[in-house]
Amino acid sequence: LVTTAKREAWRTRDRGRAEVPTGDHAMLDHPDPLPGPEEAAGVTDHRTRLWRAVDLLPRRCRELLRIVAFVPRPDYGVIARTLGMRQGSVGPTRGRCLAKLRDLLGLTGAAEQS
Repeated sequence: LVTTAKREAWRTRDRGRAEVPTGDHAMLDHPDPLPGPEEAAGVTDHRTRLWRAVDLLPRRCRELLRIVAFVPRPDYGVIARTLGMRQGSVGPTRGRCLAKLRDLLGLTGAAEQS
């Protein structure tokens, strides 16, 4: 019984060491680094709008933009072979696809106004 009581006392003491009480003023000096619920909802809304607009693009644009978006340094030669297009047309096609995407998202007028 004595041994069990000692060990339980040690466990309680060790748990208390891990907890560092702070005053409210200390927490106010450091803003929460994680986005709040409003920001998270906004990001989710933007992503949903983006992928819905991507789904409205022609198949070739969808495939090309997905590759360019998710491959860190895409090789245009590999992209051209994968999509069955000339290597020299990958860049201009990408530009046209991004322009269509901007139009679908309504960003063209906003970018010109700012």
